[in-house]
Amino acid sequence: MIRQLLEAVELPSHVANQYPHELSGGQKQRVTIARSISIEPDLIVLDEPTASLDVISQGAVLTLLTELRETLNLSYLFISHDLAAVNQMSQRIMVMKDGEIVD
Repeated sequence: MIRQLLEAVELPSHVANQYPHELSGGQKQRVTIARSISIEPDLIVLDEPTASLDVISQGAVLTLLTELRETLNLSYLFISHDLAAVNQMSQRIMVMKDGEIVD
């Protein structure tokens, strides 16, 4: 099952034998995504999923999340300050300020 999960998030199988400090930020994010889909959820909460990644890794992770959403029939609650990422990932958008919905 681990091999299938790593394939689903586009990581090589040898990653299963590595320690977290041996992985890049993008690889760590993909491992986290693999862990979240392992329980076959209907909804995944993504809180700033690309905040600590470089621009190339951000795009790759967003593309992966889009593909997984379609393949696995997932829904996401995507929380971010990155409006470009929100626009790319979302069908419906809600803007909040100080805990209140403003738009």
